[in-house]
Amino acid sequence: MTALITADESQVEACREFIRKYCDPEYLEVFDIYWAGNDERKMEKISELQEMTLALHTSKETEECARDGIENYTNIGHMYSSYLARDSEEKSRSEENERN
Repeated sequence: MTALITADESQVEACREFIRKYCDPEYLEVFDIYWAGNDERKMEKISELQEMTLALHTSKETEECARDGIENYTNIGHMYSSYLARDSEEKSRSEENERN
């Protein structure tokens, strides 16, 4: 972790990804605090990266939700079509029985 803090601005995004992937979530926050220190430019960089991560996270959730919605809507459509087909068969049998 100490070595990661020495990253320059071009490396910080990769460091954050490494921490996110291989460390507990609280370490990312600790890294951000120590890496930026009192440097306003570094604080802005961390802020930008956090916003990018949030936007990416939100878009992934939205995409997943839309995909689930489409899948469930399709499943409901198939069930309803099966119900209509079965209902139509029952009506046909019922009409046939009435004729006989």
